[in-house]
Amino acid sequence: MLGFLTGAPRFAVELRSESDYGPAAERRLASKRADYFAAGTVVVWDVDLLGADVVRVYRAREPERPTVYRRGDVAEAEPAVPGWSMPVDDLFPDATTSRTAPRAARSRRRAGGRGAPARSRPRRR
Repeated sequence: MLGFLTGAPRFAVELRSESDYGPAAERRLASKRADYFAAGTVVVWDVDLLGADVVRVYRAREPERPTVYRRGDVAEAEPAVPGWSMPVDDLFPDATTSRTAPRAARSRRRAGGRGAPARSRPRRR
């Protein structure tokens, strides 16, 4: 039989929705983080895909001083998940912005969207 998790997760992720913006929403999210930390959570990510500060990593030991990660950065969840990290770009559906995307796709993006012309292979008959 499946049940609910007992206790707090070591690592929590809050993904902002459209209603999670503005002063009231900021207070609500801060209160939620405080609840997580009071329950024993070690790290909380605040993921904001619409803002410049994409991932704010809050830690129980310094809850008022988040580490901020933006596109192009690699975010982590230390000490809750030792050794684990994730490219912030992987949070976006456009695979050409990801560090895990093929190198040629990233090169084209950096070059203003234009890559070298494709080379054609001779056809086998």
